[in-house]
Amino acid sequence: MGDTEGARETQLEFVGFLNDSADSIPVVGHVKGGIHYVCGDTEGGDKAMKSSSRTAGVIGGGVVGFVVGGPPGAAVGGAAGGLLVDGLTTGIDSAVHEEFRPAGTVAAVDTLVEGKSKSVSGRHL
Repeated sequence: MGDTEGARETQLEFVGFLNDSADSIPVVGHVKGGIHYVCGDTEGGDKAMKSSSRTAGVIGGGVVGFVVGGPPGAAVGGAAGGLLVDGLTTGIDSAVHEEFRPAGTVAAVDTLVEGKSKSVSGRHL
């Protein structure tokens, strides 16, 4: 419609969405992370590896939970699997970088505890 700048922004948003989606798919995200590492993009590699590993944890926990407790067990197991991977990622990343580097749910809880969350109507979430 003549808004080439707006169209470009929309395209870049879509590419970002596809990139993030690929990162979160187990195996695909792991391969993508490996390619980032080979190309010297440590940040992109870390992002893809962490995202795909978390998804694998959620799926694994969901499967185990389903076997043990059916659909309710799958929900609890999936959440527990994601939290387990977040905890492992936080611990390993923090040890490697010698500073606290929370991931996933651990990062969300840290944000709330530290009072860094965005506020709505002057109140913290």
